[in-house]
Amino acid sequence: MTTENLPFSARNAQDFEQITASIESALEEIRTDPAQSATKSNLAVLAGVHRNTLTSRARNSLINGSHAEMLDINEGWPFSALRDIKKDRDIALVAVHQEQSISKDYELKELQKRLKKAKYVASSWFHRTLQLKEELADLTLKLQRLSDYSAKQESRIREGGLEITRLRDTIKKNFRIVE
Repeated sequence: MTTENLPFSARNAQDFEQITASIESALEEIRTDPAQSATKSNLAVLAGVHRNTLTSRARNSLINGSHAEMLDINEGWPFSALRDIKKDRDIALVAVHQEQSISKDYELKELQKRLKKAKYVASSWFHRTLQLKEELADLTLKLQRLSDYSAKQESRIREGGLEITRLRDTIKKNFRIVE
């Protein structure tokens, strides 16, 4: 059964279009008014919708759009439009200020971001290394125990073989005496 023929389908389509129009209007307001912050929260407030509605729209645009292979929810509309507004504002800001000071600040921020990411990666690898060292110690202990157990079993087998040989010799002697 398709949802096209249901009584609430027309109302749902109308609500969808109305919400889309309010989101587009809010995006336009953010784009034209630099005093409006280009954030998801502000977009939700201006559009009069919940942030989950925006997230749902972004997710649906990824699933229905040509970017279905992307996993980042921030790539879906309307979040991609917010990202573009932020980029446009950054470009305008760079043009207004001196290129040299802005580029130095931008480079510094970029380097700080990269440093933060590198610290995170290094920390992750450090913790993974500690975890692997613990696993190695556990495996070494298990291997030692297995080696000890194997040596004991080999010793028992040798002793059993010697006992069998001794019993065989005793039986042969007893048979010679009987004959």
